[in-house]
Amino acid sequence: MKRLILATLLTLVVSSFAFAGFERTIHYQFDVLSPEAQNLEAGLVFDYNNESDWLTAWVLDAYAKYGILDNWEVGFDVPYIGWDVDGWREESGLGDVNVWTKYRFINEEESCCGLAAGVNVKLATGEQSEGLGTGHVDWMPFIMGTIKPADQITLGAKVGYNRVSDDDNNDRDDEWNYGIWGGYAIQDNLSIVGEIYGKEVKGDDPLTFDAGVTYGIAENVGLVGGAGWGLNNAAWDWHVFLGIKGNFPIMGH
Repeated sequence: MKRLILATLLTLVVSSFAFAGFERTIHYQFDVLSPEAQNLEAGLVFDYNNESDWLTAWVLDAYAKYGILDNWEVGFDVPYIGWDVDGWREESGLGDVNVWTKYRFINEEESCCGLAAGVNVKLATGEQSEGLGTGHVDWMPFIMGTIKPADQITLGAKVGYNRVSDDDNNDRDDEWNYGIWGGYAIQDNLSIVGEIYGKEVKGDDPLTFDAGVTYGIAENVGLVGGAGWGLNNAAWDWHVFLGIKGNFPIMGH
């Protein structure tokens, strides 16, 4: 029972990343784009997940990323998680915080393709005994790319290898994380996006699909909303999400 709850919550933390900017994607960690130098992008999303008739969970997810250079960002993600097993137990609290850095090697504005790579570190900040975290630190190097076959269409993909820390209390295997996405710009501030993402880990390979709309309500403020569905028995049933983000200069610019 505890392992099932924990696996669901870990999937939720990943799916909570389904908040994106209004520019292109509903998953900000899928896109090669970064904030410009000395610009900060920050967002907040609420994600409600239905695992089954007896298990539900939610995530209030806050993230920020800062452009050190035009092509180099650092960022962090802080999830606040709650879950409820009908008629048995419920918990809420801080989940495992993620920190990352990413560098863009190829700029889409100068070519039809974009390419970036980086590393994500998941910290053991969530309480493992309450089903809010894994209790260990993970490292995931990743690479991502995009291509624009037409002015209004952008396609992207990402793959990462998550190195799970080896300790006496952990029996999880290392895992591959991957995703593909496609977006269509209806107009400058309105896009529809679809994303498929999953994991390949021994004995449990969840695969999910998200669809959503990104909408810019101002030059530097955007909204995103949508829903997702599990594509196999290892994934959750469905979830819905709604978020807001902003992008603004700091450091006197």
